[in-house]
Amino acid sequence: MFVSGGTCTPYTDICDDANACTENCQIGQGCSFKPIDCTANNKCLLPDCNPLTGCLNRTRDCDDGNACSTDNCDPATGCRNDPKDCDDGNPCTDDTCDPDTGCVNTLFNATDRCYLGDICSVYSCDPAFPGGCKATPLVCPNDYNDSCIVTLCDPFIGCQPQPLKCNASANDPECFVTLCNQTHLPDKCFDEEIESCIIAKTTIATGAAVLSVGAIIAIVIGAVLCAAGTTVGAYIGFTKAFSGEFENKSPIYEKETQEGVNPAYGRDSVFNAKPVKPS
Repeated sequence: MFVSGGTCTPYTDICDDANACTENCQIGQGCSFKPIDCTANNKCLLPDCNPLTGCLNRTRDCDDGNACSTDNCDPATGCRNDPKDCDDGNPCTDDTCDPDTGCVNTLFNATDRCYLGDICSVYSCDPAFPGGCKATPLVCPNDYNDSCIVTLCDPFIGCQPQPLKCNASANDPECFVTLCNQTHLPDKCFDEEIESCIIAKTTIATGAAVLSVGAIIAIVIGAVLCAAGTTVGAYIGFTKAFSGEFENKSPIYEKETQEGVNPAYGRDSVFNAKPVKPS
């Protein structure tokens, strides 16, 4: 006879139901057959029991079929299906999840994502930079085959050709201009003297000597013409000059002057023709 309630005492042979999934006991004159709890209050275990062998001790399958969830089980609450964290720790990727395949980590397009309006920068992704965005100066291509032409980036219009900027020379900037020529060695940059400065230096260097001789001759001739005032007077003046009368009166006939040897001295060789008396 099956009895419910009361105190269960160790059963006797008369209370054995040959079922491994029941707890058999004797209550008074009757028998009690209580189902065995195979979970032991663990919600992660299944209550499955085999009458021949007893509890199967199988864990609960918490897989919800979604690859974007993390499936686990809490003994107190049972199955949990938490959203999967797909963050790979790389700021250069977009982290998403596909329910069929799971996490997807895709490198983003840095040119579009990082662009800040600066056309002279090239944008790329570097995990070491905040947000992954890295900007480096744009290197403009040079197709001019001339090392004195460089292509630089203008923040408004982009790459533009410009002449190579040579460092300023230590020479006088009023007389020298620094230029670039790719064939000039060893350095492409060199100083070129301004033509007006070259002429000025030549005049200073040679003008004194030219002026000294010319001035002496001009002085003598001028003095003779001024003294005579007429063609006949000029003839007389030249005649006296050649005869030696003015030799000690004019510096042109001095062999040496304060400036040194007189280049006009030696009239016999220089003035070897006698003036013609006018008719």
